[in-house]
Amino acid sequence: MTFSIVLVTSIIMAATMFSMTHAHGRILDPVSRMSAYILGFPTPVNYNDHEMFCGGRAVQWQQNGGKCGICGDPWSGPRNYERPGGALLPKDVVITKTYQERDVINILLQITANHMGWHEFRVCNVESSGGIEATHECLNQNLLTDSTGKSRFYLDSSSTGFYNYTLVLPAGLTCTHCLLQWKWHCGE
Repeated sequence: MTFSIVLVTSIIMAATMFSMTHAHGRILDPVSRMSAYILGFPTPVNYNDHEMFCGGRAVQWQQNGGKCGICGDPWSGPRNYERPGGALLPKDVVITKTYQERDVINILLQITANHMGWHEFRVCNVESSGGIEATHECLNQNLLTDSTGKSRFYLDSSSTGFYNYTLVLPAGLTCTHCLLQWKWHCGE
């Protein structure tokens, strides 16, 4: 069965520590809906595609109680990258990559400002969550792992650059509109 990742979603979380950390990065493979224009997809240009950090620490934690939109938009603000009505989304859904159930997939991140912490990746069958957009509840059902079962990937260096991860798609998850989420919990 076909497993389609549609306009991969990036989330970059502000730190839960006391510093004002704003990590910067983008997911390039499979490319996110914020960065798809870089690879020639017919999506709106977003020159801040590496800055989806929930509005910043103060907005995320003091104003929104730790909540964040599924695409890194502030919980209380416009959800420019969520359907329906996201102002920075193309009219039609753009599929950036297609996979099969249980595939071993490669994830390529570009970290442009590294604040340590860890990464997690989730996937949601959008049809099962109402057919319009993924929900946090749906994404939390499918935390992706590597071949050893590890689901949390720590940044052991403060280096910027490219980071590769190899993950296994879940058995039994098939859909024509799945959404992949990258979640970065900053460490500083």
